[in-house]
Amino acid sequence: MDPTPERHQQVDIPEPKVLVTEYQIHRLTCSRCGQVTAGELPAGVSRSRFGPRTQGMVVLLTGQWLLSKRMAALLLSQALGLELSPGTISAMERRMAEALAAPVAEAHEHVKAAPVVHADETSWRESKSRAWLWVATTALVAVFMIHRRRNAKAAQVLLGEDFAGVLCTDRYGAYHWVDRRGLCWSHLLRDFQAIAERYGSEWHGRRMVLAGGRVLATWAAWADGHIDRAVMLARIQPEREQIQRMLLLGSTARFASAKTRRACRELLGWETAMWLFLDEPDLAPTNNLSERRLRRPVLWRSGSFGSDSPAGSRFVERILTTVATLSTQQRNALDFLMTAHVNHVAGLPVPSLLPSQAHPA
Repeated sequence: MDPTPERHQQVDIPEPKVLVTEYQIHRLTCSRCGQVTAGELPAGVSRSRFGPRTQGMVVLLTGQWLLSKRMAALLLSQALGLELSPGTISAMERRMAEALAAPVAEAHEHVKAAPVVHADETSWRESKSRAWLWVATTALVAVFMIHRRRNAKAAQVLLGEDFAGVLCTDRYGAYHWVDRRGLCWSHLLRDFQAIAERYGSEWHGRRMVLAGGRVLATWAAWADGHIDRAVMLARIQPEREQIQRMLLLGSTARFASAKTRRACRELLGWETAMWLFLDEPDLAPTNNLSERRLRRPVLWRSGSFGSDSPAGSRFVERILTTVATLSTQQRNALDFLMTAHVNHVAGLPVPSLLPSQAHPA
């Protein structure tokens, strides 16, 4: 007998099968009074032909993995022998959107009250008309909103009119009403690079690009625990002075283009917002957090061209909020959606999207 055989393991998936559970509801008539009585389905069992796992899987196929309804139906047909029409999938999306309404609303209120929030927006379409997809996110909770406008009123719906936290954004005017607002340094570096590429301001721009890169590298060293905050602040101060000096020179230099002078004057007006992250330890200097949250919706938009109705927009908002938030908390989206569906049908509270107290956002 060979004591040390060669070991070879092969992983495969067993042939999947669709399970059909039949509920028989008896209806009887009293022989004396004629009253008809009927049984009821068990709590959590809906009148739909499809159970919670099927509904959760279908919603993830369209809302997380971004398959079209026809492609989702084709996958289920070929893999499971489950035949669904695009209309049936739309109905599942509407039902799941209803089940997710309460936890998404709770998540939205949580973000509105958060001490530090990152926000951004991108174009969308609703009923073939222009709309905007907004996101507001903390480290562990992200909420999405589709709105017809890209203005301050829409931003106030997203963040709350009485938003009192610190906000990180680009320089878009819809957020001007926020008192404590930090600018994204990724955008600032692009502005510096544009100045460096214009005739007459190359010298100023290159120095701002290099100083800005050192600012972000120093902040990253602090965030990674390689240096303490005092060292970080001390190292950034000369870079701040350098950038300030170059902006002042660029704003008045006669040899610089008019566009460069305007850009430098505008950036000088953002002095407080540019450096707010130095006063707020929990504020990152870039808006990468919200931009990452928008990558999946941008892919969805390119494949679907938006949503066909307000009801479709509510599904998009709620499934994006759910999937993004659960992903940041490393929670299982399918388990959450199944429980949400069952509890909603049974009239029970739907699970919360908020992180546990051990992992505050």
